[in-house]
Amino acid sequence: MMYSPSGRCQEQPNEIVCDTSILACDACGRWSKATVPLKAMELFIGSEVDGVARSPVSFLHILATLGVEDPEVISSSCLEVARRPPGRPGEVVKMLWALSRLGVRDAAFCQSSVKQVFRRLDCLKMEELLRLATGAEAAAISPRDWLALQEEVARRLPDLPHSSFAFWTSCGQDLVGIAFMCQMANALARRFRSALAVLLRQRGCSRDSLPLQGADRHVLDKAPGVGVCDGEAPEQLLDVAKAKFGAGTPIFADSAHWHGFLHRLDVPCSGMILVATRYEAFYDLQLQLHTGDLERDYAVLCRGWFPGYRALKASLLNYATGGRGRRSRTDTKALAFGWHGSASFTFAAVRILTGRPHQIRRHMAHVGHPIVHDALYASAPTFSEDMALCHRNWLHRYRLAFKDADGSRRSTSSPLSADLQKSAALLQWVRGKLRPELPAWTGCRPLLWETAGSG
Repeated sequence: MMYSPSGRCQEQPNEIVCDTSILACDACGRWSKATVPLKAMELFIGSEVDGVARSPVSFLHILATLGVEDPEVISSSCLEVARRPPGRPGEVVKMLWALSRLGVRDAAFCQSSVKQVFRRLDCLKMEELLRLATGAEAAAISPRDWLALQEEVARRLPDLPHSSFAFWTSCGQDLVGIAFMCQMANALARRFRSALAVLLRQRGCSRDSLPLQGADRHVLDKAPGVGVCDGEAPEQLLDVAKAKFGAGTPIFADSAHWHGFLHRLDVPCSGMILVATRYEAFYDLQLQLHTGDLERDYAVLCRGWFPGYRALKASLLNYATGGRGRRSRTDTKALAFGWHGSASFTFAAVRILTGRPHQIRRHMAHVGHPIVHDALYASAPTFSEDMALCHRNWLHRYRLAFKDADGSRRSTSSPLSADLQKSAALLQWVRGKLRPELPAWTGCRPLLWETAGSG
């Protein structure tokens, strides 16, 4: 609200100004900083007090963006949307995305709106098609609807902008995001993935200035305390890549493409990182990452004993874990059990099917088995006790598997780092045996990991 020098109100705030400011906080990618969501919430509450008139869908959308958890507020907002359902396709998409983020599943009141929007898919922008796919679980979209969505995206592929410099930020990320949501729903059509793979390779080749010479995708080992490429630590893996593959490699200077890195690891963790030295490889690996062809396996030591195989599917919202937020999945398999003093521990192998911030650490803490020496998600007494075992997060990415440029499958692994092996030697193992070289993922039965032997 604006005021004159005399203190009188000159202009009433409107929905567009207020909500754009709130959504900017979400877009800035700094939800981990407590001051940003706090200021956004203050702006939202202030706008309500000032009488900003929002549609029920816009109100629901802001609740989802801010991560509101109050079930009564969410329920009353859903009832209001049911009384005044959206009509325009863009508003229906916004509603579905908000319902999904708030943990609403199979909402019967939005089924008619969903049927209408699937008749008008051509009216939606690419980013709206991604939001429609993201919000699919709120309305139980049928396999036929999933196919219609992919056919609409495939129809647009030849008409997408040919500018290779703007491709990734303008629509490339939306395309692989849609493929990811289809994969999560077990609805990814083979011909859609093939068409998308061809387009991504073409756009990558047009961006690369030199023809392919040698390998274009590489695996680097990250030591604990080293950052990847975001400046979170004095020593960066990006500097290692520049020294090894050439500082003049164009993608290494491109922050929009994450300097060629396909994923990251928290600074205190160790393990393998995949980096592309060409845009064609980066786009190809991004599609593999989003459609389940790129496998990432981890070794962890966590508190307590849990038997056998567990699939952890708790949604993750900002830095909270529960029924609301983004769909996530972590598969775990206990390999060995041990004691240290009066505390019990499980050595486990882990595979992630999604890549949310701190996903493994949050999922393990959510089920009562926090990673050893996790200052963020373990209790203060537990963290203090863990200092006797290890001085950093007990998490190591030990295996990556992906397809090379010629389509051949490559699997590469690394043993546990020396500090984790030293830490493991402090435990008394009562079942199973911890080995530096870890077993590979078999993926053919519910018991997904080979036995670690007995000891």
